[in-house]
Amino acid sequence: MRKSIYSIATAVVFFLIGCQHEETVSPRNYPFIQSIDVNSIDETGAIVEFEVLKEGKIAIESYGVEFLEESVFQQYNLPKEYLVIETQGAPGQELISYKLKYDLKPKVEYLVKPFVRSGNTTIYGESIQFYSKGVNAPIISDVSINEISGSTQFKITGDYFSSVKDQNLIEIPFIEEYFNIEIISSTHQELTVELTRNSRPMTTLGDAYDLKLTVMGKSVTLPEHFTFGYPKIETINTLAAHVGQEILITIDREYEGNLILSINDYPTGNYQLIELEKINPTTYKGTVSNYLAGSFDLKLVGNDFIYVYPQKFEIKESWKFITDSFQHVSWPSYQMIPAGNKLVFWRNDLSTNYYYDPLSNGITELPAFPGAKEERNGVYLLGTSKSELFVGFGYKILESSVQPYLDLWKLDLNTLQWKRMDDLPLGHSFLHRFFEYQNNIIAVSNLEKKYLQLDPISGFWKKLSFDVPEFVKSNIRMWAQQDYIYYFQERTSYLVLWRFRLGEQPELFGEFPTLNSRELIGLKIIGNEFYLSNHSDNYSIDLLTKKVSRYQTIFFNNNDFPIEKMWGLIPGKPYTFPLSSRFDSYDFRMYQLNLEN
Repeated sequence: MRKSIYSIATAVVFFLIGCQHEETVSPRNYPFIQSIDVNSIDETGAIVEFEVLKEGKIAIESYGVEFLEESVFQQYNLPKEYLVIETQGAPGQELISYKLKYDLKPKVEYLVKPFVRSGNTTIYGESIQFYSKGVNAPIISDVSINEISGSTQFKITGDYFSSVKDQNLIEIPFIEEYFNIEIISSTHQELTVELTRNSRPMTTLGDAYDLKLTVMGKSVTLPEHFTFGYPKIETINTLAAHVGQEILITIDREYEGNLILSINDYPTGNYQLIELEKINPTTYKGTVSNYLAGSFDLKLVGNDFIYVYPQKFEIKESWKFITDSFQHVSWPSYQMIPAGNKLVFWRNDLSTNYYYDPLSNGITELPAFPGAKEERNGVYLLGTSKSELFVGFGYKILESSVQPYLDLWKLDLNTLQWKRMDDLPLGHSFLHRFFEYQNNIIAVSNLEKKYLQLDPISGFWKKLSFDVPEFVKSNIRMWAQQDYIYYFQERTSYLVLWRFRLGEQPELFGEFPTLNSRELIGLKIIGNEFYLSNHSDNYSIDLLTKKVSRYQTIFFNNNDFPIEKMWGLIPGKPYTFPLSSRFDSYDFRMYQLNLEN
C-alpha cells in the first residue's frame, strides 16, 4: 500500500473526544475505532497504535492519523492545519501501528487521533496527547544544480523534510546576500527552491559556498556545494602594463552581457574602468585607462556581478623623473624653445638667456644675441632638429611709424657660435608662419603670394615657384614633419587631420572620432609620433600606422598635471615640463616618457 502525507483544514472538530458513530448510527454500517497508545517516543519520532473494531457494512477506503500541536489546537478562533498520514485501502489487521517520523518539533506537545474514510465520511478515534522529542535530521541525496548564474529554481531531494514549507530553512552563506531564497513547494522527500536576484551589486571571489538545510531544529550541510556560474578570468596576458597598453583576457565561459575591467584603488576609493571588446566568445581585449602608477585590485564586472581577480594588477610608471634643478630661477618669465635635444630659455627682453642639456643635466648661459643692441619687439624664435636656434626680425615702434628689422641670426647650440643669415627679402618683417621643413626654414607672409625658403647652411633666401594656399594663411593649426605638413580641419567635433607637401594639394590623413579637436592643447610631432593632450588625457597618433595610443598623465604627490606640449627628445624619447593645474604655470620638474619597461 502507498502512504502519503498532506495538510488539511478543519474548522470544527471534536479533537479530544472522538466521534463514535455507533451511538448515533447503526454499527452495522460504520466501523468503530479505538485509540490505544503513543509509544517509542525518541528523537526519530513516535509510534501511534489503534484498532479498527466492528468494521460495519461500508468498506474502508483509507485509514491513517491526524496530528497537531496542542497549543495550536487551543486557539479556538483560528482555523486548524492538521498534518495527516493516510494509507489507501483497508487495513490488513485489526491492530494498526503508525510511525510518525516527519513534521514533529522537539519539546512540543501534540494531539494525535486515528481515522478511517469511506467516501465522504470520516470516522475518528479518540485523541491522544504526547510530548515529542523530534525526528531525524534531514538527509540530502541530491541538489539539481551546483552553479548559480542569476535567478533560477532548483530541487533538493532526500528525506526527513517537512511538508510544511515554513518548517524548512535554507541558508546559503554569501549567496543569500544577493538572492532572495524561497521554498515554493515541499514534501518529505523533495523541496523546490526559487532564487531571485536582488538589486545589490554582487562581488564574487571564485569560492564555493555551503548549502545548509534546517528542519525541525536539526540541520545538514553540504560543504562548498554552490559556485557562481558567472565568468571568471582564466588568463590575462600581463599583470603589469603602461597606461594605453592593450591587455588580453580569456574567461572560463561565454557571457551574453557586456563586460568591463575595473582597477580599484581602495585607499582613495577611486577606480578606473577598462572597456572590453569581445574578440571571440571567451576572449576580450581592452586598453589600460589613465591613472597613477601602483598596484591595484582587478575586477571583472558584468551586468549583475563583480568577480575579483586573485592577483593584483600593476600600472607602470610611464614618466621618468629627470630633474627639478630649475627651481632657483624665475623661469615663468622665459620662453621655452626646444632645439633638437636641448631646451632654450629665452627672455622677451633679449637679456641673459640659457639652454638646458638633458644629457648632462646642465644649464648653460648663451652668448649675447648680436641683434640686441636696441629696442626690438615681435622677435621670431625657432629651434630646429639640428640643435640650432634662429632669432631675428621684429620691429621698432617710432613716433608715427614702425621700423621693421629684417636681420636673422642662427646660434649653433653645440658650438655656441652666432652666424648672421641674409636679411629677409621683403620690405617688412610681418610673418604669419615660420617653421622648419625638410632641413630648410620656411616663411609665410600674408602679404606675399609665394613661400620663402632659407637654406640654414648658406644663409640664402629664395622664393619658391608655387603660391601659398589661402588655408595656409588662415589661423588653422599646423605642424611640420620631415615629409608632410599636418593641420586640423576646423569646426569639427572630433579630430580630422589633413596633410600636404609644399606645392601639392592637401590630402585627408585620417578621422579620429575618439579625439575631441576643440580641447586639444599640447601638440607636437616628434619623429613619427604626433603627441596631443586635452588637459586631462594624453594621446599620440602614429603617423605611419594611424594608430591612436593613450599615455599616462604626469602625477606628482597624487595630483595629475596636464602636458601642454612635448618639448623635445632625450635621445629618442620625448621629454616635457608638466603644466601645474593649480597655478597655471610650469612645475619645472622635467619628465621623460618611457614606455619600454
